[in-house]
This record gives sequence, structure tokens and C-alpha cells, in this order.
Amino acid sequence: MKKYNLLVPLAGRGQRMIDGGYSMPKPLIFAGDRRIIDYSLDSIDRSECNLIFVVRRDHICNFSIDKTLVSKYGEDIKIVVTDEDTRGSVESCYLAKEYIDDDLPLIICTSDIYFEPVFTPTDDMFENDGLQLLIENLNKPT
Repeated sequence: MKKYNLLVPLAGRGQRMIDGGYSMPKPLIFAGDRRIIDYSLDSIDRSECNLIFVVRRDHICNFSIDKTLVSKYGEDIKIVVTDEDTRGSVESCYLAKEYIDDDLPLIICTSDIYFEPVFTPTDDMFENDGLQLLIENLNKPT
């Protein structure tokens, strides 16, 4: 039985990566032996989640991001496809509204986040309807 929705918006254009000389979408870029998305999602206990991705159609056509996600995360994931640029992660998440089980809490996680130790959602975290996973900026001035 699923205990929560895990929504991963990956529909950004990745302009910083493009400006940095990368042609591949940020989630698919290898950092060492793993893709950026793998670092992020491997740091979350996904054993009881309804996993939903929002991706760009051009990333499917040009980089097969859908096949990569299914290969890594299984056939039962949901992939929402957008043809349009969104105004950010929140708008991308909204595109997945029909795939979110309203009876389950919602966790939103971008591919920019990595947890140590592994983040394991627990029932007491869900006093509200959802969570947005963030990390502290360790590079801020002291």
C-alpha cells in the first residue's frame, strides 16, 4: 500500500547547464558514475511512494528521459509531459495534479537535493497535507 505521493518536477529548461556547455538535461547529466537524478532519488526512501515525474517533451524526443526514468524507477511510475515552458517548479507540479492521490500526503523533491542519511518519510511528518524538501544553503556568508 502506498503511503505518500513523491512528485519530481523535471520540466525546467536548465538554462544554467546550457550556458555551462551541457546539451543534456540536468537530471540526466552524469556526476561520477551516476546521474544527478539518481543521487537525489537514491537519497529518499521511495519504497512506499506513488512516484510522479513532470518532464519536457523535447527531453523525451532528444534524450529519452522517459525511458531512462522507467528503466531506473520502474513501470509503475507516472510521467507527465509538457510541451510548454513553465514558470518554475510549482507550475510544473500543478501539471501533475490528476496523478496525485488526494488521499495520500504529497512530497515534492527536485533533482537538486541530496540527503545523508537517506530521508525516510514517517507518518508524523504529515500533520499537514504535504512537504517540500529543501536543504540549508551551506555556502551563505557567516
